[in-house]
Amino acid sequence: MKRISYQLAVPVVLLFLSVILIWQWAGLASYMSKGKELHALLTILPTLPYLFFAVLSVMGWRYNNAGLIFSCLVLGCCYFVFTLYPNGLQHTPLILGAAFLLPVNLLFSSYHAKRRIFTPFGGIWGGILVVQIVLVLLVSLPLQYKGSGVWLSLTKGLPHIAAIHTAFSQKLVAFIDSRALFHLQTISTTILLAYLLPLFVLVYRFFRKLDIALAGYIGTLVAVLLSLLADNSVGGLMICFSTAGIILLITTIEASFSMAYLDELTGLPGRRSLNELMVNLGKTYAIAMLDIDHFKKFNDTYGHKTGDDVLKMVASVFSKIRGNAKTFRYGGEEFTAVFPGKTAEEAFPYLEKIRRDIEASGFAVRSKTRKKKSKESRGKGEEKKTTVSVTISIGVATSSKELDTPEKVIKAADAILYKAKKAGRNCVKVG
Repeated sequence: MKRISYQLAVPVVLLFLSVILIWQWAGLASYMSKGKELHALLTILPTLPYLFFAVLSVMGWRYNNAGLIFSCLVLGCCYFVFTLYPNGLQHTPLILGAAFLLPVNLLFSSYHAKRRIFTPFGGIWGGILVVQIVLVLLVSLPLQYKGSGVWLSLTKGLPHIAAIHTAFSQKLVAFIDSRALFHLQTISTTILLAYLLPLFVLVYRFFRKLDIALAGYIGTLVAVLLSLLADNSVGGLMICFSTAGIILLITTIEASFSMAYLDELTGLPGRRSLNELMVNLGKTYAIAMLDIDHFKKFNDTYGHKTGDDVLKMVASVFSKIRGNAKTFRYGGEEFTAVFPGKTAEEAFPYLEKIRRDIEASGFAVRSKTRKKKSKESRGKGEEKKTTVSVTISIGVATSSKELDTPEKVIKAADAILYKAKKAGRNCVKVG
């Protein structure tokens, strides 16, 4: 729950602030227009979302995140279109098309955070984006740009095609602009559903993965929806799209931090985090090295997927260790606990409790025949499960005159861990 609250805190706070800004924007704009410097700032502010999207696009290129780049392109295009006709935000065909397609594109982008932009996939995706822009313009042409040279030429040269095109565009826009069901004035039912359905998918994925990048997409989608629901002025659009950009920026930085400092499989801090902690340790500290007993044999017997599940189970229990310990995944099946300000003897009770907790947890291995069952027979009868006991061995060492660096303490703890293995495993040894 703490992790969920932390990841959703940034979008929620920023969205709350944006609501307050929209509410007070008329007074703020009036005050700012009185002074030369503030008035100049007021004229520059509408370009702020473009700045955020440009910065995010560079970050997306640097992090090989095609999803982020295309999210910014879509948001930038929609912001440009929305600000062209702020007073006709609810009914203009061009606006309706852009508003309808935006949430679908954001949802699609959220699935491709690890894609590179300069690949065949990036080219195809860019082509799809161009096709969407062309289609929106084509639908808008007979309804919004009747006086354009392109449309006048079409009506003169191919009147029958122009008539069919007009009828189709009218029906499509009428569907997108339908007010049935909710009867809202500021947004059509179709567009509202186009936002709520991707939002539901993003929320579901977020609670399954607890990925802060998905929290960013949720906040971004809500910010754009807020621009359609709350205010049609350029100021309101600027606030909402700037909020979307800030949310994406902060959550992208946080996601990059997690990738650099947290182990992807277990969620524990990794070696980089451990190295930074070791630089800031005082004179007295204890470091424990933990290793899962017979893990290679377990992996070979039940498969790597089950081995990964064991690592996650051990990490989950290990992360709850008390004594003000900091826990890390060291690598492979090894974990590390650092006890600042404690000796090995003082850390022993906490490590012994964790050893007993992991031993008592047990682990249910699913039957290998499960995948061979048909859909009809899979639910019949009880699935055979093998419960195995997972145990750990721990070696812990204390800093001293001889062990005067964290690297030496870790090496000593590793040697003590080897003694625990030689002593029969499933025990804690103190050096």
